[in-house]
Amino acid sequence: MTFTKTLAVTTALSAVALLSAQAAVAAEKPKLKFGGYQEVYFGAGDVTAGTANSGTPTYKGSKFEDGQFGIVTYGELKFSATGKTDSGMKWGAVYELALDDAQSNGKAGADEAGIYMSGSWGKLEIGNNDGAADKMQIDGGLELNTIGSNVIGAFFKTRGSNSLRGEDGINVGENSDETKLTYYTPRVSGFQAGVSYGPNAGAKGTNADIDGSGKGQGFWEAGVTYKGKTASMKYEVAAVATHVYDGDDDFGGDGWGIGGTIESGAFSASAGYSENSDWRKNNSDQTAWSVGAGYNGGAWTAAVVYVDSELDVDNSTNEDEFNSLSLQLGYNLGGGLTTALGIYDMEVKSNGATVNDVTGVIAKIGANF
Repeated sequence: MTFTKTLAVTTALSAVALLSAQAAVAAEKPKLKFGGYQEVYFGAGDVTAGTANSGTPTYKGSKFEDGQFGIVTYGELKFSATGKTDSGMKWGAVYELALDDAQSNGKAGADEAGIYMSGSWGKLEIGNNDGAADKMQIDGGLELNTIGSNVIGAFFKTRGSNSLRGEDGINVGENSDETKLTYYTPRVSGFQAGVSYGPNAGAKGTNADIDGSGKGQGFWEAGVTYKGKTASMKYEVAAVATHVYDGDDDFGGDGWGIGGTIESGAFSASAGYSENSDWRKNNSDQTAWSVGAGYNGGAWTAAVVYVDSELDVDNSTNEDEFNSLSLQLGYNLGGGLTTALGIYDMEVKSNGATVNDVTGVIAKIGANF
């Protein structure tokens, strides 16, 4: 372990020890909570390509031909505990169990798991969780999406032959659930910052995907957001950045993104832009942007979202293009049951040739508990 990595780890652990040494107060008994959700998706469409590519999560065995009707399920069980130490510091532990077609042969598997500590000094998270860049980035599409971009690739081929992941919107590189340390500052005068550090990647997550075997030697994520409001609207802007250290074979990557949202009454709008450079094993460069506008009518919502992304492979003429225009409708039936409908017009190109041209519909029934 290098000096900088050792310093990052020991500093974080030392901070926890110092924060725990405050004046003692009466500790509370930990509180346990159980919850989760289950979603069922129905999809069909007029498509050029016959085989669906995997989204995130990866849905096993999904092959939807032109006009074929398909059903996909996804859900999670979430267990959490919260408490307070003798010194008054708050803490929590979270474990999420994914129940979806992505896990091996439909079996359950762990999604996120970790522990956090918080106080007037901020918040420290340790575990397999989304990092600072992933949580703080603003994507113009995902802010309004009622269906979710992750499921689109289960029904329609949305990835080009050069590995452009169009269905993932504009995510910056290294946004996985790899084990990491994350610190968030308190929000002061509207500003909040966050930073994450992860050691050498294991056999899963975006970091391992750089070369398929996890040679990225650790990674950083960072972000800053600003929230403000006027008499007639609320707004938020964000900037994030990531860096994955090169491994033995010079596999690394950098990413950055900016975005913002505005809310005025029932209306809202969002936009985002990102760039990933020297990414994955082909050292590709990816740019993406998205915009969306929505209306919240109380029990029902409506939004229009556009996503556009391009990927160029280093030192070659290989490139992928993806664009998607969608109408997102949602309705809350009450009591934890929701419905949504997404109508999509998408196109995927690889090296100038159309890989898939989609006009499709996805419907969702979701139960939250």
